Amino acid sequence: MKKTSTLFIMLLFITSMLSARSAKIDQKELYDKLIISTNLTDYSAEINDLLRQFLQSSNADFKSTAAVVQRLDSFYADSWNSSTSTWENLAKTEYTYNLAMQNTVQISSDWDMVASAWINSTKDEVFYDATGYVSSFISSNWDTQTNNWVYALKAEFVYNDTGVGEMLAYIWNAETSEWDLFSKLTITVNANGDPILLLTSVYDAGSATWFDVWKSEYTYDGNENLSMTIDSEFSFTTFSWVFSIKYVYSYNANNFESEEIRYTWDETTSAWLNSYKHELVYDGSSNLDVLNVFNWNGSQWVYSIMQDYAYNMTYPRSEIVVPALNGPDWQYNYMPVSITYSNQPLPLRSLVTGRDMYYYSEQNTTSVIQNNAILSQVMPNPAVDRITVRLADTKQAKLEIYNLSGKLVLSGEVIDNQNIVIDQLAAGTYFYRIISSNETITGKLVIQ
Repeated sequence: MKKTSTLFIMLLFITSMLSARSAKIDQKELYDKLIISTNLTDYSAEINDLLRQFLQSSNADFKSTAAVVQRLDSFYADSWNSSTSTWENLAKTEYTYNLAMQNTVQISSDWDMVASAWINSTKDEVFYDATGYVSSFISSNWDTQTNNWVYALKAEFVYNDTGVGEMLAYIWNAETSEWDLFSKLTITVNANGDPILLLTSVYDAGSATWFDVWKSEYTYDGNENLSMTIDSEFSFTTFSWVFSIKYVYSYNANNFESEEIRYTWDETTSAWLNSYKHELVYDGSSNLDVLNVFNWNGSQWVYSIMQDYAYNMTYPRSEIVVPALNGPDWQYNYMPVSITYSNQPLPLRSLVTGRDMYYYSEQNTTSVIQNNAILSQVMPNPAVDRITVRLADTKQAKLEIYNLSGKLVLSGEVIDNQNIVIDQLAAGTYFYRIISSNETITGKLVIQ
């Protein structure tokens, strides 16, 4: 993923000029507070996994040249009830796209067996810049008491000439109704543009200081395949990096991943210990066919679960549209339609315990290209003191404008070609959303 201009100015931060002894004490106290209040270790690992998944995504924007494509609209996770011999709802995720085939919203829900209804769980809203790259996303959690979405996490991506250079993460402060800057990930790449270091730092607003807390180091083989990842956590007790997790990857002759082994670091013995292992088997079309998972019991690998993949062989990977952040992320050449799970090894793969089912809709990209000319938008852009809202295929919609901190600064119902005065908004960059019964359009608005 290449980018020739920087979208956001790097934030300035102040380095605390403390003596070595007092710095250790203050930083250790701060770190302990962060651990208690945010469960920092798990949070840092979660953010690293999210960015790692984003960097590995090859479909952040729609690039297919096919006239008709298959767009992933939802997937459902079911569990098998052996007593009734029936499938039961478990969870689902639904995806919304704009006319440019960019995923703008994805909502996950859990099945409530008592109420026999789907209950919202999490929502991710994805925003793009003018060139089609993901510029930010906002995650929200569903509040079952108020039946409303509540902000949780926001991430902003900063690009440089080699791709994603930095990700800033914010946590929603319910007391102030503002986004609090929490952490940043700085990405270093090699000459091939592959990430070799992800460094996580947390921000202390009181001292305006960044503290490095987590890092992931990547190693590649001669074919540019990721061969090893080592995650380390910074110890404010010893003031040094301490190993945490290691992944080692192997590949087959086609450069498809064939094995992944996870290790955890044992500080007592200063050695890596086996944790779990994935073995990947492919079919004749180089699609992932079976994924076997093994756990280490202290002396040997013990079979845990098998995942069995099925595909629609009519549609190749190039004719599939999947979400930019977390669509199906395995290696495949054709359209995946299901994954079934079994806690029995081969050949008993028919004894399933769960399944994921993927659902698509057919999209005519010729009409999409034509419709792009009348995509709902605001104009002029850049704007000075007023904007005009242009609506596509609808007479009325809701307009929302957010600042870069994610705060809603203007909202209201609008009609096609309506003029709106914006002279109350300061000059700068904003995000807008146009929400109608037909579509949800997001974009960037610059006010001069």
